[in-house]
Amino acid sequence: MIFPINDIKKHKVLIVGDIILDTYWFVKNHKLSYEAMPIHVASKEDQLGGAGNIAKNITLLGAFTTLIGICGDDESGKLINSLLKKYNICSKIIFEKNNITTLQMKILDKIHQLLSVDFENMPDKKSINKLYKIFIKEVQNHDIVIFSDHNKGSLIQIDKMISFAETLKIPILVDPIDILSKKYTEANFLTFDKLEIKK
Repeated sequence: MIFPINDIKKHKVLIVGDIILDTYWFVKNHKLSYEAMPIHVASKEDQLGGAGNIAKNITLLGAFTTLIGICGDDESGKLINSLLKKYNICSKIIFEKNNITTLQMKILDKIHQLLSVDFENMPDKKSINKLYKIFIKEVQNHDIVIFSDHNKGSLIQIDKMISFAETLKIPILVDPIDILSKKYTEANFLTFDKLEIKK
C-alpha cells in the first residue's frame, strides 16, 4: 500500500484541544538509593505534547494545520509558541495572563523514566468561551477537525463543537480521554490503544 502523501497535502486540518509542553530531563550516572542523591542533568529537551504534538505530526506529513487551545502567559507558553513557529503551525492559542501552561516534566536516564511531574490548572470560563468562538470561525475554513482531549479543561464544550462541525459535514476525529464517554457520540472516528480496548 502506498501512503497517500499527496492527498494529505491537499487538506486543511483543524486541531482543537489540550496543549501540553513535554519537558524531558536526561540524567547521567544515576544510581538508585534509599537516600536523597543529587541528579546530574546531561541535557534537556522540550517538545509539543497533547494537541500540539498532533498538529506537529500532521504538519510534518504535509497538511496545513491550525491549532486552537489555551496556554498560560508564562515561560512554558512562550516555548510552545516558539515550537509552533518552528513547525509552521498556524496558532490560534489563547494565552491566559493569570494561569499556567500545562507542563509534564519527565526525568529519565539511559533506560528508565525515573520521575514524572505534572503542573496544570484549569482554564477560566472566559477563555473556554473564547475558544468556542474561535472554533466556530475557524472550522468553516477547514475540511477535517481533530479534537485532543486530555481532560485539562480546554474541551469542556466539546459536545457543542462536535455538533456544529457535524452540521458542516466535516469529518470529526477524537483522541479521547475516555473512549466510552457519551460526549464523543457524534464523532466519526475515535483513536485508542490496546489498554483502552481492554477497558
